[in-house]
Amino acid sequence: MTRLFLTASLATLAACATPPAPEPMVDHVGFVEARATEDPKPERVKIVETAVPLPLPGQLKPLDPEPVEKPALSPEGAIEAGRAGAVIEPSRRGS
Repeated sequence: MTRLFLTASLATLAACATPPAPEPMVDHVGFVEARATEDPKPERVKIVETAVPLPLPGQLKPLDPEPVEKPALSPEGAIEAGRAGAVIEPSRRGS
């Protein structure tokens, strides 16, 4: 336990004891002072028409007919209608 504590504390201290990174060497002679310039005159805008996609024959699907609204049922009536529709009558083939 003591060895683990000593090893961890020595590793922590050794990590903090590294020297700082050296300053980068920059040559200040090559720099030029920035100065304001005039903005160039905007060019005339050319309007380009984009391509309009046209459907090929057979690509359009026919619209579904308007859905018919079912009459509102009471909760009991909805349960009875669901049970009546879920009944599977036996067939002669046995399936």
